[in-house]
Amino acid sequence: MIPSPELKARVLAAASKDKAADRRAVRRRALWSWLAVVTFTLLAFGAVGGLRAVERPLSFVLATAAGWAGIALAASWASSRKGSMVGRPLGVLVGLTLATPAALAAWYLAWVGRVPMPPAPVDRAFVCLAVSLVFAAGPFVLLARSLRATAPAHPRATAAAIGVVTCAWASVLMDLHCERGDLVHVTLGHVAPALVLALVGFALGERLFRADFSPRGDLS
Repeated sequence: MIPSPELKARVLAAASKDKAADRRAVRRRALWSWLAVVTFTLLAFGAVGGLRAVERPLSFVLATAAGWAGIALAASWASSRKGSMVGRPLGVLVGLTLATPAALAAWYLAWVGRVPMPPAPVDRAFVCLAVSLVFAAGPFVLLARSLRATAPAHPRATAAAIGVVTCAWASVLMDLHCERGDLVHVTLGHVAPALVLALVGFALGERLFRADFSPRGDLS
């Protein structure tokens, strides 16, 4: 059946009222969201004491932190969508999730033998683990929200990768802050949070990407 001219006119009139989301407005919301998250994270970093390199040589702190920042940057690049609306392949996401904590530990291990580090009480590692998760929480939620509209093909693996990436950046802040430098402490308090948040992301992935985080548009 051919629609009448009157019906066509009504349909076109209704469609004209449904304006597409303004891309500039979406990008502005994304910018403000990221500024808020970065501000919160830096304020939290300052609240716990900020940069401290009293007991550890500054050159050691900067070298380990710079290496971890490079690993976090590489993980961020590997996890990016690269134009795909369904996210990264499963093999890439799994490899990223497993390789990033291992790379963080290996880089620190390569440096820790150069500076004597007295052992720290084990309970201090769990304090650092909790602080690392606080640092990573905001970016984790925002990244999950920005990917909501893409409907990733592998939601659990995607959320796990997000957890690893955000905790990798949190580990950089912890390395700049924490004076405890022995390998056991760093492994439990600074590297293990990436695995913890990866497990959280894996457990919640289906729910995260099913919920409507962003009714007003994609924040990516």
